[in-house]
Amino acid sequence: FPVTIKYKIMGLGGIMAYLVFHNKQKALRVLHSRVVELASYLAIPFIIYFTPKALYQSIHLLLALPFAVIIVNVATNRDAVIKPANSVFDWLGTISYGLYVYHIVCIVFTINALKHLGFFGITDSWYQRLLIYLLSIILTVLVAHLSYYYYEKYFIGLKRYFSQHKEKNTTQQ
Repeated sequence: FPVTIKYKIMGLGGIMAYLVFHNKQKALRVLHSRVVELASYLAIPFIIYFTPKALYQSIHLLLALPFAVIIVNVATNRDAVIKPANSVFDWLGTISYGLYVYHIVCIVFTINALKHLGFFGITDSWYQRLLIYLLSIILTVLVAHLSYYYYEKYFIGLKRYFSQHKEKNTTQQ
C-alpha cells in the first residue's frame, strides 16, 4: 500500500510537469489563481494536524496536491505568494549545505536539551512539538550560518585558489 502511494505522488508530479511543459493555460490559470495558491498553503497545516492517526500511512498522498500546486506556482508564476528570488532565500541557499548536514544533530540536541530541562511530561502536546520545531529550526540555521562563515568559506577559498592555479599550469604547458 505505501509503495503504490509513492507512485501516485510521482504521477501527480508528472501531471503537473505535463501541464507546465505543454503550457496548458486553462489548468495553469486555475493553479496560478491566488485562491488556489493560498488554499494550498493553508491546507498543509490543516492536513497535518487534523488527519486522524489511522490515516497517517497515507498522509503523503493528502499532502501531495497542495505541495504540487505550491511547486508549480513557485516555479512558473511571476505573481506567486512566495517568490524564490529574495535575500532570505539567497542567504538560505548560501548556507544550505550546513542546513542539510547539521539539521539532524540540531534536532537531537534540542530534544535532549528540552528533556534535560524538564520540558517534557508524560503527555505529548502540540506546544511541545511546536517548541521542538521552532528551536530546532533556529538552532540549525544558526549552526549552518556559523559553519559557513567560519569554516566552509575557508575551503571554498582554497578550492578557488587551487582551481585558478591548475588553470594557469595547464595554459602554460
